[in-house]
Amino acid sequence: MDNKISMQALIGKTDNIYKVVRVASLRAKELNMGGKSLLDKPTSKNYATIALQEIIADKIHVVKKSEVLEQQDNNETQQDKVKNIFKDDNEDGGEETATEDSQE
Repeated sequence: MDNKISMQALIGKTDNIYKVVRVASLRAKELNMGGKSLLDKPTSKNYATIALQEIIADKIHVVKKSEVLEQQDNNETQQDKVKNIFKDDNEDGGEETATEDSQE
């Protein structure tokens, strides 16, 4: 991978180029503080360039807002399912205990 960063490659990673800049900035700070590159062989010593190359190489995923909202909906749906399972188990468990107690 060469040191040139393709804007087209970055724009295709998200619905908002400013998110890419923000993620790259945060990742560059991590690298500056001793973080290891996710690339096999970084072609630059510049932390910002490495961060952008990691994004282009899909080592770091810039999440689109629609993906976040979809994930939140899925999490809420999963949490509701889990709550309903435990609610059903508690109701069933209570009835089973009452049945067992009444048979003794």
